[in-house]
Amino acid sequence: MSYAATPIFFLMALVTYYQAPSMCTAPGEFGFLSTMWAMYVVMGVVHASPWLQLAWVPVKRAWRA
Repeated sequence: MSYAATPIFFLMALVTYYQAPSMCTAPGEFGFLSTMWAMYVVMGVVHASPWLQLAWVPVKRAWRA
């Protein structure tokens, strides 16, 4: 179950990024950061630790050899 969160959040970020028109943006130079896709990217990064631990196993094996 923990492996499902990261890809789903990144998929949701892609879908909301390419949605048109973006109605929930704040005006100004950094208004794009107020959209939902940025929140989904942050949530995907936060929940990426199981994937990083899975990728770290071969690296540890290579260092021990």
